[in-house]
Formats: sequence, structure tokens, C-alpha cells
Amino acid sequence: MSVELPAASIPPESVPLQPTRPHVVSIFGYYGGIVAACFLAGGWLYLQNLEAPPPPGIAPGSSFFMGLCAAAALVVTAVSGWRLARGSHRNFVFGTVTFAIFFPLTVLMAEFAARMAVPPWPAIGLHGVTPGPMGAWARASERAGATGVNNWGQRDVPRTLRPPPKIRRIAFIGDSFLEESSTIPVSLRVQQRLEGESVEVLNLGVSASGPEEYYHRLRRIALPLGTQHCVMFIFAGNDFVDAEVSLPSARGIAAVYPRGSMLQSLGLLGINHLLTNRQRPVIQAWLTGGDLHEQEQARHASLARMSDDTMRQALAGAAGLPADRQRRLEQRLGQPAMKEFFQILREPDEGLFRSYYLVAALTAAGSPGKTQWAANSEVAALHWVTLSANLCRELGVDFTLVIIPEAFQVDSRMQKQWAPLADMRHLTKPTRDASRRLAERARAAKIDTLDLHTALPDQAGCYLNLDGHWSDQGVEIVSEVLAKKFVRPAK
Repeated sequence: MSVELPAASIPPESVPLQPTRPHVVSIFGYYGGIVAACFLAGGWLYLQNLEAPPPPGIAPGSSFFMGLCAAAALVVTAVSGWRLARGSHRNFVFGTVTFAIFFPLTVLMAEFAARMAVPPWPAIGLHGVTPGPMGAWARASERAGATGVNNWGQRDVPRTLRPPPKIRRIAFIGDSFLEESSTIPVSLRVQQRLEGESVEVLNLGVSASGPEEYYHRLRRIALPLGTQHCVMFIFAGNDFVDAEVSLPSARGIAAVYPRGSMLQSLGLLGINHLLTNRQRPVIQAWLTGGDLHEQEQARHASLARMSDDTMRQALAGAAGLPADRQRRLEQRLGQPAMKEFFQILREPDEGLFRSYYLVAALTAAGSPGKTQWAANSEVAALHWVTLSANLCRELGVDFTLVIIPEAFQVDSRMQKQWAPLADMRHLTKPTRDASRRLAERARAAKIDTLDLHTALPDQAGCYLNLDGHWSDQGVEIVSEVLAKKFVRPAK
């Protein structure tokens, strides 16, 4: 006969101990905290030590906030790790060592896979896509005899990553003036003019980019390519803007390359690219540019079919002005001299129609008295030019600033063609004033400066009358001026 003893009488040591299972929250808190702390601390260190200072008007990245978040992640890691170690010290050590081995391996495998899906360097930091005929500049390269796209995705001849022996490499850095509209880009035309000088001129122009991007492109693309002379082109029409960030950054952790980031510093350029490339300004321009191009083509096709009277009515209505200003505009559009201007709208130079000048001119024509664009500021552009010049000076690389005029400030043909509608030279005068201030301040800082306002005084036909970029004639004039500057005196 068996006797059942009450549970309280069973000695405690005879009850088998059940191992405690780690809490799911502690697991995620520990390993997630490690990852978060590493990335946040890395971003904080990058912002503190490696990020270029922003121009006046932009607050620097909040390194205090990043440091606080990194400290919080470390606290979560410590608390969660303590709870895990309390449950099973052996499992905690094994899990930590395993994580320390396999997490970096996983990241490296992800980077290896990413590198197979992203463009090679330097294309990854220029247009950010595999080289091929895409974008607005590709339409320019489709014209007969036009320069196409090279192995880096630039409108240029094929280039090597290092300059050929005994060849002096010059890099032109700028926006659409270096790649759109003209048959031969100005960089290649300068190189042709310098034949026999042992010089090659790289075209590092990217549309829809600005001074901030020029600096990063110079720092992480032009200089690593072995450039001995960096030439930065600042366009008075749209490079004098309020301080703004054109290459987004995720708190220094990831950023649109060639802007630097913690991931890039660790060699994870592929992962960084996949995370950020869609935010690249030129990519954003392409995503919306197709519709914009089709809209501009539709506007041109519609205007080309209109009679003068129909065009007057269409333009007066399209301006969207108040009643009193619309009456002024209608009076201006009704003048006999407008007949020649209407023909320009039907047959623009090279068939390239853009409406932004037209909208500005219609608004000015309906305004009482003479109007001007809002005053342009050269401060942000000067900031990035100065950083670029100082960096080149430190590395023993020559640097030149070239200021590109707004079309109406130098092209007498455009001034005359648009005069029946509006005084476009007066309207765009703030761009010339800002150019003068930039040139004066750059020269005061001992920066080699070439202001093309003085090289293109009243040159008729150097710009395309509706497109606003240099014509082939303009490229010829500018390339001659630049080539003379880059000829080295005989020893």
C-alpha cells in the first residue's frame, strides 16, 4: 500500500530545476540594441568629424540628438543583455559570439549582392544609373553628329579611371550646361582645341544638380580620378539660390552618393546606393521629366498650329493674371511687333521648346512698370566654391571658378527677340548682380575666377532662344576662352 506525501513535505532539492527561457523582448532588445547603437554611433561620429559644414542658413545635423539616441540604444542593450545573462550565462556568451561573427558576414554578403545590382564607380555617383541613353541630355545626343554617352554615363568620349601617362587631367564640374542641348559638350570642344597640349578634359556635368553636389562630386569623384585641375561652373540662372540640401542624408548613416556617410566610410557603397539613390535630384528629375517633356512638346505643337490671333488669346489666358494686369498683357500681345515673336514660339532654336522664360515674360508684360526677378543670393554658392577651392589647395590641385551668365545678360539676339513682350535683360539683372558679387568675393579669397559675363559681351546667338542653354555657337566662343586659359606657357 502506497502512501502519498503532501507536496510540502517533498525536499526542494529533489524537484528538477527547469531552465528559464529568455524573454523575447530581451532578445530583440539586446541584438536590436547592438545594431541600433552601432549605426547611430557611426552616424554621430560621421556628423561630428567628417560631414562638410553646411552653408549659412542651414542648421547642421543634430549630433546631440544622434548621440542621445545612441546612448539610449546602449542602455537598452545593457539592460536586455543583463536579463539574458541572468537566465543562462552560457547561452548568452554563445549567442553574443555567434552574432558578432555572423552579423558582419551577413552585411558583407548583402553588400556583395548589392554591388552586383548597382552601377560601377564613378557612374554610381554621377547619374546614379547604369550608363545608357536616358534623361534629357540623351535627346541632345541623338542629333546628327552629336556626342553620345560614354562608359561613365556622361556625354563624353570613353575615359579611364586613371589619366594616361604624361597627360594632365582637367575635370569640368557643373550642371546641364555641360551636357545638354549643344552638339558637342564644351569640355570635349576645349580638349579638341588643346590638342597637342597633353591634356584631357573630363565632363562631370550632371543636370538638375547644384553647388552642394558640385563640391561632393569634386571631392569623391574628380579628385580620386587623378584630376590635376578642377573647374567648377556656376550658372547665374539657378545656382544662386537660398541655402538648401540637394543630396539628402539620413543623419549621416546613409546619404546620396557622392555625399559622404557612415555606410560609405565602412565600404558599404552598394547598400548605401540601394537605400538612397531614388532621392538623387537627377533621378527625381527623370521621374517627373518624362511628363514635363511631353507637356512641353504638346504646348509647342499646339502653338505651332495657331494663327497669330489665336496665339494672342491663348497666351493672354495662360498667364492667369488678375483682370487689370491681363488687360496690360493683351495690349502688349496686340502690338504689331509681336508677329515675329510668335514665329519664334512656332520655330524655336533646334526645335527645343521650354516655357519657363515665356511664363516669366508674360507675367512681366502684364505688370505695371518694369519688374525684376527676386534678388539672387550668392552666399550658398560661395560657401561650396570656397570649400572646393580650399580642398584643392590642400592637395596641390589647381582650381578655377567659371561663372556662366544668364542668357539675356549677354545674348543680344535674345534680348532683341523678346523685347516686344518684355525687357528680359532688366528682368534677369539680379543674376548679373549676384555674379559680380560672387566674382569679387571669390577673387578676394584668392580663388582663380573667370566670369564669362566679360567674355561674352553682347554675343548674338550664343544661347538657344527658348531652351536657355548654350548654342553650338556659344560653345565655340566659350571653349575658345577656356582653352586659352588652360594653355600652359612653354618652359
